[in-house]
Amino acid sequence: MTQPPQFGHYPQQPQWGPPQQVPGGPPPMPQQPMPQQGWAPQQPVQQMPPQGGYPGGPPPQPPQGGFGPPPPMPPPQKSSAGTLKVLKLVGTVVLGIVLLVVGLIVRSMDGGGIAEGECVNVTNASTVRPQWESAPCGSQESDYKVAEQHDGRANCGEEYASVEKRGDYALCMVPDLKVGDCTDDPITGIAVKISCSAPDASLEVTTVVNDSRGDPACTDEADQYQAWNKPPLTICWKSV
Repeated sequence: MTQPPQFGHYPQQPQWGPPQQVPGGPPPMPQQPMPQQGWAPQQPVQQMPPQGGYPGGPPPQPPQGGFGPPPPMPPPQKSSAGTLKVLKLVGTVVLGIVLLVVGLIVRSMDGGGIAEGECVNVTNASTVRPQWESAPCGSQESDYKVAEQHDGRANCGEEYASVEKRGDYALCMVPDLKVGDCTDDPITGIAVKISCSAPDASLEVTTVVNDSRGDPACTDEADQYQAWNKPPLTICWKSV
């Protein structure tokens, strides 16, 4: 039979101390002294460099071969030369339009706006600086009908009366007359319609036909005639 364990006796506890040398064994290793508990000295705290620079030299550079932040882009500059060119071009176009409009207005006022087939009243029959204005065809004020209108200078032909605005346009005209009308017969200048009782009256119309027959269209009392192809017209006169 086994005996029950006896209470009140404890196994012998190991004791702390230097290791004992085992007979016949190697000598024990010397023990290292245990460090004393306490606070280790703190490392000195490095001060941050002041703002605006680094003491003792320039700031650290990025490592060789690395990429630093890109430099800021310069602000775009406005081209004043290009703006001036655009303004000059716009000014030239506007000026051209204004001159064109003014030219058309002036031209319409001095007869330049008179189209072919319309009639004019010659207010100054001088060949140097003739003047004229629009008038109803067949009226007492109307002297001529416009056969052709040309830009610049034109050779109208001897059978046509002509007025010209130098450097602009020319009008080639035929008389706007009816039977019984009288005209003067100036040595220079343009013949115009006048009263048959006027001292300057020289010729009286005897025949007017809308064709170019010429002399066959005239009566025996006619002293002279003139025929035109554009428009087809024959006028015969007798002396007053």
